[in-house]
Amino acid sequence: RTGSQASTELDFTSQTRLRVLYARGTSVKSIQLAKGAPLEAVIFPSSLTTLRLEYLPNLQMGGLTVVGYSNVETFIFAGCPGLNWQTLLGRCTNVVRIRVEGLSIEGDGSLLNTYLNKKGVDAEGNAVDTCSLVGSYTLTRYPSDEELEIWRASYFFEKFSVCSCALKSAA
Repeated sequence: RTGSQASTELDFTSQTRLRVLYARGTSVKSIQLAKGAPLEAVIFPSSLTTLRLEYLPNLQMGGLTVVGYSNVETFIFAGCPGLNWQTLLGRCTNVVRIRVEGLSIEGDGSLLNTYLNKKGVDAEGNAVDTCSLVGSYTLTRYPSDEELEIWRASYFFEKFSVCSCALKSAA
């Protein structure tokens, strides 16, 4: 545990060789894992309110169990090639804060519209008032100036770009 016996956080950041973690049945709200750990299986408890998946190269969708997706309020995701962040985030029906790093997406802007009213988390773990997406989003259509302004106001554009310069022609 981190802190006292009553602490609601487990800190495994120094456990760089951790392969399996079963936390089902605990009352923790947040679990921090070592970035780069060879984690292959994890069960998060139903009490979890912060789902933090960062730089876990061996973790696959089949090795991840979240007992209480509906309790997750903060979703932080980066560098987990075996996991689909959109699928996982879609299961977190009550999420309030989002941070996703390493985006390289092409789309019509509907993904941006999905998370307009969400808050975020900055690189240091601080709460911010706008959704935190890090990477690039290439638009496949020209948005209106109004749409662009709404996106700019609604997202914490930390190293995130929305580009309409690579639009595909309708030939």
